[in-house]
Amino acid sequence: MLKRSIPNLQQDELSEKQNELSALLDSIDKLKNQLQSSIDFIDSNKSSSSSLQSYNANVESLNTNQALTYNTEAYVREIKKIIKARHRRFSFFDADMFADPAWDILLDLYVASLEHRQVSVSSACIASCVPSTTALRWLNILEKNDLIVRKRDQHDLRRVFVELSQEGKKRLDNYFSSVRSNEDGQSISD
Repeated sequence: MLKRSIPNLQQDELSEKQNELSALLDSIDKLKNQLQSSIDFIDSNKSSSSSLQSYNANVESLNTNQALTYNTEAYVREIKKIIKARHRRFSFFDADMFADPAWDILLDLYVASLEHRQVSVSSACIASCVPSTTALRWLNILEKNDLIVRKRDQHDLRRVFVELSQEGKKRLDNYFSSVRSNEDGQSISD
């Protein structure tokens, strides 16, 4: 049974890496298109001072989009630190003492949503750090509470992805916003 699950796990990891790469390529394409738009605008309107103002506004927009991307990346890194710190407890204490599969699943799906990648049910189960049957039970509970949704893979109907619902994403955004505002300027992992 273990030998059968290893290829599926490797396929899931490969698929997740492909999704991450695809999201990164999409971001690069957006930046490339914005840059090309700026270049085209400059070429077509070199002489006018109003063109210069429009160009400056276009550059400011590009800088804002880059800042948002960098801020999101830093934010994701901080949440990943929280997840690693949670898992580090298992080196010092029995894993059963701190089992919180619902929270572990929500954190994993939150990071995935920020990184624009899909998470398979099996990957969500692994992220929960509990046996699959327990993780599946928690996925059902989270779904009944409108915190996650399941979606069939359009390319492989045997596979199902899970993601945060709009309500789940909103609640996690509000939670981390609350944590950040209470930290007096410190990072959320301090």
